[in-house]
Amino acid sequence: MKKILMLVVVSLVFFGFQSTTWRGFLYPNKNFLLEYVDVGVFRYLPSCRSAIMKEVERRRLRLADIDYECGWNCKISRYGTGYVCDRTVR
Repeated sequence: MKKILMLVVVSLVFFGFQSTTWRGFLYPNKNFLLEYVDVGVFRYLPSCRSAIMKEVERRRLRLADIDYECGWNCKISRYGTGYVCDRTVR
């Protein structure tokens, strides 16, 4: 029983303090990906996607004209030109 309790505590400490965040990027013109809107940071991927779609609606953009992605664990690039993410998904 003590081993199970210790395993649970160690798992909570290890996984509980890891920061996993998603950052939303909206590209108003899918043909010019250098211009983007940083939609924000979210704890969950579905929240990121939802916020992007709300921004699309708010700006009255057509889905055919835009592109978007959610990046996991993004940091500003060392050159300060944008973000580098460990993973990106649509």
